[in-house]
Amino acid sequence: MKICRTCKVEKEDQEFTSKRAECKICDKNISRKQKLKYYYGITLDQYDDMLDQQNGGCKICLRTPQEVGTLVVDHDHDCHPGRIACKLCVRGLLCQDCNIGLGKFFHNGDLLIKAKEYLKEFDESITFAGKVLEVS
Repeated sequence: MKICRTCKVEKEDQEFTSKRAECKICDKNISRKQKLKYYYGITLDQYDDMLDQQNGGCKICLRTPQEVGTLVVDHDHDCHPGRIACKLCVRGLLCQDCNIGLGKFFHNGDLLIKAKEYLKEFDESITFAGKVLEVS
């Protein structure tokens, strides 16, 4: 048995990562905070505020973290190519599907509009994740 340095709760040894003073839960939260700050220049509170502003879901498809898992931070790749971004180029929180979808279209809005027009030729609405998205 060990006491976690962060939450101060006594836990079984298997609830700790090897040679860490934090339990796995606290270690994961610390890691998440550090990653958000390092890669995107935002705090966990800012992430949570963004999630609240997006009504708790993906900015594109509206699915929630309970449906799709943790939402990823999307950023403008023209501002900072690669993985590291500044808080000025953070655009929103997306589910993995929508984030990958944007990447497949090279983050090019014109291509996305063409794809929308293509789909519109065949149907008046688009279904995504069981929800009907109006095409207009």
